[in-house]
Amino acid sequence: MNEITNVEYEVQKELTDKTTEELQIEVNGLYHQMEMIGNIAMMIAANAGQRLLVIKDRLNHGEFESWCESHLDFSKRKAEMMMSLAKRCEEENSLFSKTQTFADLSISKVFALLAAPEEVAVEVVENNDISEMTVRELKEEIADLKSQNTEIVELKSRIKELEQEKAEPGTSSDELEKRDKEIEELKEKLKKEKEKAKQIKSKNDEEVKKALEEARVELDREVEKAVATAKVQAKAENMKTEEELSKARAEVEKLNAAVASGEVLTAFRINVNNLQTTFNECMNQLSQMDKESAEKFKGALKKILTTELETLSK
Repeated sequence: MNEITNVEYEVQKELTDKTTEELQIEVNGLYHQMEMIGNIAMMIAANAGQRLLVIKDRLNHGEFESWCESHLDFSKRKAEMMMSLAKRCEEENSLFSKTQTFADLSISKVFALLAAPEEVAVEVVENNDISEMTVRELKEEIADLKSQNTEIVELKSRIKELEQEKAEPGTSSDELEKRDKEIEELKEKLKKEKEKAKQIKSKNDEEVKKALEEARVELDREVEKAVATAKVQAKAENMKTEEELSKARAEVEKLNAAVASGEVLTAFRINVNNLQTTFNECMNQLSQMDKESAEKFKGALKKILTTELETLSK
């Protein structure tokens, strides 16, 4: 343990020997590494926080905020989170001293836990697989526990106070016994409050699950209703389409009939014209014949025309 302490002291001493400009460059470099590297981001952030603590100690009171704005590539709030992380990592009983707990977490999740009270962060880590949670889900879980754990926080705080009082020199055995008894009572109450909070969380989870299931069922109903409506509309559209097609076919048939009728009429007119032309040519040819031949062909033509007229009169 002494060796570890000595190493930490030497590192801290080395940092204090560096100029502010050197520390600033290292802080920004570590920050960018932290952004790119997920699973070791916590240690990088803590290292950056150590350097920021040294820088802050060198500045006059109230200068740190303006220094952050002028020299850092990130916000003062993030700088404060890094400094807080550096301090918490050095606390022996802190959740954040157990770096293996955060091996697979992004720095955003680490910061979310860091912003929560220690006991809330511990409970979240112990009761959830935070590596599978999104940052938003993690923050919501922390907020829920904070709202539920007011009594738990107060009980833990009182237990801690009593344990500190027990350690004070000059405390009589009667007082120690009295405090031990109170601590035991508070611990029992704390246990019940934790169980109560756990039950509330379980109930809330069940209610959320039930609400989601009801929403899913309702959504399925709406989908089925929409599908049924769409089918009815499609059927109506199909019927309408069939009716329109039937009308269109009738119109086409009428048009075809009209076209056919027009073709016959046109052909008839052409044939009549041809007949008239042929008759005129026959008359012209008769005029060019001798009288005897002309009389013979006239008689034949009259006979043909008489027969055709009789056919036309039927």
